[in-house]
Amino acid sequence: MSKILTEDSGQWVGDKWLYPNSWGWNINMSSTLTELIHLAGRYTDAWASDLFIFWRYNIENEEVKRNQEWHTTWYIGFRESGVDWSDEAWGKRENKVFVQRDKNMYYYRRVVKLSINPDNDRDCITMRLEEIA
Repeated sequence: MSKILTEDSGQWVGDKWLYPNSWGWNINMSSTLTELIHLAGRYTDAWASDLFIFWRYNIENEEVKRNQEWHTTWYIGFRESGVDWSDEAWGKRENKVFVQRDKNMYYYRRVVKLSINPDNDRDCITMRLEEIA
């Protein structure tokens, strides 16, 4: 069973025709990002800054935030030497989470799931961070 670490919510703001520079999903993500930073510091020995690459290109990207259908799920894995992310679930073997990439097997100290779910009927959005392993 997963444990919810953080949950943030926001709303759709502006109109791309009336306000071309200030429209899209407006959500305070600071508690989610803070929790991810703590996890990176706790579970990685090097390359924890990979987390910011993920965040910059997949979460804070203006094109992404302006997509009203911004429903997505990311799995973020913290290993000894870095942070990885995928939109696919990873496997589990002998109580260890792993992903196979390029003929290499990577094991993770901790894996979390970041879910972003818009509700366009109510113009609101929810971001949830859950611990899964």
